[in-house]
Amino acid sequence: MVSFPIETWIALAVLAAGTMLAILGCAATARREECRRHDLKVRVHELRAAYQRRMAELRRESSEAAGEPSAPAPDLPAANDGNLLKSAA
Repeated sequence: MVSFPIETWIALAVLAAGTMLAILGCAATARREECRRHDLKVRVHELRAAYQRRMAELRRESSEAAGEPSAPAPDLPAANDGNLLKSAA
């Protein structure tokens, strides 16, 4: 086996440590982006549901203002049919 001087071993150790830090940094960035994307999907889902509720309310108000009989609002399906959290996992 070839014997390396101590400076070479130190350089290899620094290189290995730098490589590990770079890998961990990339993994942390990927995880942070995944969490950010999931939070954004949840927020979009909430906004779409609020928009649908508001539009149903406006339709109901406009039909009442026009003198038409009020019909109960239909249950609207979820924007993502419940697969929002399953797809992010």
